[in-house]
Formats: sequence, structure tokens, C-alpha cells
Amino acid sequence: MESLSSTNVQTPPFYVSEGYEISTLKNALFDITESSSILFKSTPKYLIIHAGTVVAWNTIFKFLADNEQFKFHTHLPKPLKPYSVFIRHLYPSMPVEDIQAYITDKGYAVIQSYNSSALNNNEQPTYME
Repeated sequence: MESLSSTNVQTPPFYVSEGYEISTLKNALFDITESSSILFKSTPKYLIIHAGTVVAWNTIFKFLADNEQFKFHTHLPKPLKPYSVFIRHLYPSMPVEDIQAYITDKGYAVIQSYNSSALNNNEQPTYME
């Protein structure tokens, strides 16, 4: 993950809605990370905090999450977002558990898996030799 922090990855902003005094929060964040890697924008509803690096984003996230007085939301950075994969043209009688086990053995986490033909109630063709 060190190479990830050194690349130019765009990090999502933090939207802080409650529980902050802007100068106190600003000073606290400057104490734990570089001031050049943080940008602040104030709107009537939110204080928006932009982190310039992944390391700064992780530091700010940990700080805001550990302090329950802050109400905030953000999104996951793109490299950490889960993604969907659709595998086509598998033999219809192949158990979903076998596919899950194979993907897990390759080092990926499986959140959910299902056979879409079972959901659509479509009959799969039977091949006889």
C-alpha cells in the first residue's frame, strides 16, 4: 500500500455537519498531518475537508471516527471500493460454493454470490453426449 500513497490518487472529501468549532478542528488536524495536504471549504450546511494524499485521508478519517462528537460522512477512495463481477458461460450445474472457494483461494473477498439463472427462473439447456 505504500505505492498507493505515493501515487496521485484523488481522495473523496469529508463532509462534517456537526460537532466542530472550525478553528479547533483545523488546529487539531494540522497537528496530526501536514497542513499542505488539507484544504477546507465552508458551506452553510457543511465543513468540507479535502485531503491531498491517501495518508492524510486515512489520518483524518481515523481522527473523525475516533471522536464521536463529529457528525460526518465520506466515501471510500476508488482503490478501496468493492466491485461486481459477472462470470458468464459456466456450466449450469456448477455449485456457487465451488466458485466462491476458488475466488477466495485466489486472495479475493466474496461478499455475495448467486446463480442469476436461478433468480430469473430460466431453464438452462441440458447437453447430452
